[in-house]
Amino acid sequence: MPVEIKNRFSGLIIRTVNSDNLRGANLRGANLGCANLRGANLRGANLRGANLRGADLGGANLCGADLGGANLCGADLCGADLYGVNLYGVTIAENYNITEENRFHHLTNIGSENGTLEMYLCSEGWFIRRGCFSGSVDEFLEKVTGTHGDNEHAVKYRAIVEVLCK
Repeated sequence: MPVEIKNRFSGLIIRTVNSDNLRGANLRGANLGCANLRGANLRGANLRGANLRGADLGGANLCGADLGGANLCGADLCGADLYGVNLYGVTIAENYNITEENRFHHLTNIGSENGTLEMYLCSEGWFIRRGCFSGSVDEFLEKVTGTHGDNEHAVKYRAIVEVLCK
């Protein structure tokens, strides 16, 4: 059964794959920028070097997928299963490239909006994403102070950074 991968903004077809799911699919080097892959089964898929810039991967099953060298700038990974994913060499944001395999954290139901906190160890240091914020640890902590001051959410964010970003 053909599956159409569409641009998440325009709805135009980016690529058609002959499968009822994308488990184990070879999408190496594919241009999937802005693709709507929300909830897709990409378990074990080869996405090495793929362009996933701006793709919606929310809730996708990426368990064991190879994302080595992929471009994930602006990709939505909220709720995605990243267990066993190879993120080595992935571009997570402009000037932030993951340099150590499996050095990332995703925490859900956090903060005043019960959102997702993403942290990736990159050659440039830890890169953090939370809601509309993306940046370094120092920038994140400055934003937390500006938004939450010293309330319970600020205390939790600071503790998480202290424990996980060492």
